[in-house]
Amino acid sequence: MAALDPTPTDITTLNIISSHKISAKTTRCLSILTSEGEGRKIVALRAKSSVASKAITIAEITRRELQKNGNDWYQYIQLESIVEERREKPGKQRKAEGDAEEKVEDVEDEEEEDPFQPVEDKKVRATPVMTIYISREALPTYAKKFGEMSSKEES
Repeated sequence: MAALDPTPTDITTLNIISSHKISAKTTRCLSILTSEGEGRKIVALRAKSSVASKAITIAEITRRELQKNGNDWYQYIQLESIVEERREKPGKQRKAEGDAEEKVEDVEDEEEEDPFQPVEDKKVRATPVMTIYISREALPTYAKKFGEMSSKEES
């Protein structure tokens, strides 16, 4: 069974954001990884670049606690980027709205309608995302894709 790819039901994903408490997420990781029951236990800590350090801290504490209790652990890190719409700052939105009002007044003065409508550009950017997978058993497929760190290397 260890050689098979993990199924989505094997993986519990915890999205990390700036307002999350490190201790609460660490406790949640440990409870998932040390719980009794059927199937593999894999935790995926997913964080955007702005909070990647928090995800790394949670992973480090989780690994240290697992090792302190005599449990083996395996870690895999995936780096990717997602495309998301860029948010405007409130000051810029107000300025743009003021410009739009001036344009509306200018258009009302004209008799003819402009057959062409301006296309609003949505600003998008690629945001780096890091996913840290922690498991208590080796995942060979993930080791090939992402590389592997384990408690066996540190012993």
